[in-house]
Amino acid sequence: MSTTQGPVGVIQCITEITPLWVRVQGHTHVWDMRLATSALPRETLAAIFAWQIDRKDLEGRKRVARFYIQARRYREAVEELEKILNDFGDTPGIREQIEPILRQVRQMSAQQLLEELRLRERAGQHRLVMEALANFPSEGVAGGILEQVRQMVADYERRQAQLAELKRQVDETWKQIRDSNLRARLGAIRDEILAELNFNNMDRLAAFGQLVADPDLSAEEKFALAASGWVQGGLEPTTKLPQTASMYNVRQGIIEYLQAPDLLERERIFDRLRREEACTPAIVARIVAALKPPEPIPAEAFIPWSEAFRPAAEKHPAKDEPSNGPAAGEGEDAPQLSAEETARQAEAPDAERAAAEEISSGLAGKTELQFAPGFYRLSVQGLPSAPPVTYWVQLPPEYDPYRRYPMIITLHGAGSTPQMQIDFWAGEWKPGGWRQGQASRRGYIVVAPAWAAPYQKQYQFSAAEHAAVLAVLRDVCRRFAVDTDRVYLTGHSMGGDAAWDIGLAHPDLWAGVIPFVATSDKYIPLYWQNAEYVPLYFVCGELDGDRMVTNARDFDRYLNRGFNVTVVEYLGRGHEFFFDELHRVFDWMERTR
Repeated sequence: MSTTQGPVGVIQCITEITPLWVRVQGHTHVWDMRLATSALPRETLAAIFAWQIDRKDLEGRKRVARFYIQARRYREAVEELEKILNDFGDTPGIREQIEPILRQVRQMSAQQLLEELRLRERAGQHRLVMEALANFPSEGVAGGILEQVRQMVADYERRQAQLAELKRQVDETWKQIRDSNLRARLGAIRDEILAELNFNNMDRLAAFGQLVADPDLSAEEKFALAASGWVQGGLEPTTKLPQTASMYNVRQGIIEYLQAPDLLERERIFDRLRREEACTPAIVARIVAALKPPEPIPAEAFIPWSEAFRPAAEKHPAKDEPSNGPAAGEGEDAPQLSAEETARQAEAPDAERAAAEEISSGLAGKTELQFAPGFYRLSVQGLPSAPPVTYWVQLPPEYDPYRRYPMIITLHGAGSTPQMQIDFWAGEWKPGGWRQGQASRRGYIVVAPAWAAPYQKQYQFSAAEHAAVLAVLRDVCRRFAVDTDRVYLTGHSMGGDAAWDIGLAHPDLWAGVIPFVATSDKYIPLYWQNAEYVPLYFVCGELDGDRMVTNARDFDRYLNRGFNVTVVEYLGRGHEFFFDELHRVFDWMERTR
């Protein structure tokens, strides 16, 4: 641990283990703390049990299996129960006792896998889910679970058939347009619909699908229904083909307007748009809401796979801030976990990791990767007098610009890096080109700007820092499909200070703000009233210097007035990443929209 006299070595021991938490006590110093059991790797638990439990002790082996079941580590439970049968199969009555439990645990494991599939389905990862459903284990699995799997498979088959039929109907309707010149002009619209129609946007053609068989409508009117629904997000489709053609002109004009480099060009485009029949406030609002992000991703933003996938020791400095001990000079105790382990533990807990790995491995590329999937490095100008702000973006698996995604903007601490923040929220890269962290599993975009100056040790409460974060937010929303009602700001240590300040300064921009090990200072106490308008989730350590005392005044103001504020304090712990809080943070974000 770090102290005012320099680093002090502390030997810690795990002295008690429960399915929910483990007790860690100091051997050389007085220190008593708790960690989530889900934070322990399966290898560590197995080593502890192997040391403590005699492999010839049947009752002890049963206790190990019972522990795994209570901790929802069903894969390990199945393995232990099978080993018990193998080692003690000749013991009278043991098979009659263990085999029913083994069958039940296999059901629990299958149910856990099914829950993971439903989570991925809600996140829009349909290809991955379909592949996993096709390979869902059936041996020894109860009929009720298999029936749920069959229903999911049937639902996907129904949607695939509906999608194929919609594409066929759009194509046939376009071919039935009698005027060859008109049909040629509408060819680009037809090509776009056939190329980009998918599960996430097929509801745009709902009206067309219902009326395509109506004999009273001409082919031109039916195609207008499809095209107008497509461009307006399925709202207020029309059978008037001239108005539909005007909608496409308006959409193209809007894209050009948003991409225009100067005011003169925007005024020229706007003057042209005003003459279009479909340029009304209501139609323009619907078109804008249904637009894909207008700014393309430049070629130089793609990050080579060889650069993204590096050994953890190369990516994570040996000494990080937040260090896994307290900030230097504070002299308080905190657990010593490596940065590599911190990033790894931010992934799915071991209770879920088996299911997550089984599913996520389907994301692995079949060929050698040239670029890291969905991983980009971009830059944007903050204040005119400041250098451009570089930021990193990790998109969720199967990202689709027609789907709106929640987004996390995460601010690094001193001595830390934006890439480490991406790893914390989205998980580290796996060799096949996929991540299995919480943001990846749940379908969140993660953005990490290099918002601070090199070697900066404290948040400066400056206009340049505010401008850097807000410019990144604006640029990301222009390039990626962000649900702007679900943008969350977070940060660790110095980055937590910045998140707290910027969150309160601009409460209308955020669905929630999540400062980790942050300190209230300077302007934060001055506009505390803004906490009424933005949900806050603080993660703190009891032994993190005097931060809890410093923050107490603001916490009291928020909580006594009933603001939507959560304060989580970990007893016996200090200045950390607090990876074991991630799952509750995501549950909170799901409820905070």
